[in-house]
Amino acid sequence: MNPELIRRYKLFMSALFLGAATCFLLPFLVLSIDERVGRGSGVELATGNADVSGRYVHASYEGQIEEGMDLAKLPSAVAFFALIVGAIGAWLPSRKGFWLGLAAALAGLLGLFWLRQALSGPSLLAQVELQSGYWLSTVGVLVTAALAGFILYRTSWTFLHR
Repeated sequence: MNPELIRRYKLFMSALFLGAATCFLLPFLVLSIDERVGRGSGVELATGNADVSGRYVHASYEGQIEEGMDLAKLPSAVAFFALIVGAIGAWLPSRKGFWLGLAAALAGLLGLFWLRQALSGPSLLAQVELQSGYWLSTVGVLVTAALAGFILYRTSWTFLHR
């Protein structure tokens, strides 16, 4: 393949990774139970700085919002880190950047699905609302994974049939 075309593919893939990572700055998650509400962007969830306000009316619900925020911390950190690694790693030479991009997109997708699964367990009684940042980053990661797979398919076909 043309080196200029590969450079454009890498630029586009890196931009998609950065776009998906930028979605982590948008509202990501809202947890609520009684009058207690926890909300945060993806970056706030990953760093453990999400906003929690209000009070618990029933003592049996005490700690549910904090537990939900703790459950969201590791999956969101994994997803965000994978997107940053994908944006930087896309520039590795040859096809290594595309392979790393595909692996990073799959790791980011795994982190985002892990976040959703962690907050849907029966032990968490709080109401979970995934916000626009979550959905936009999920779509961005899916598009990036599809692009990396497509590029790897195209370049492997070219390498095999020279």
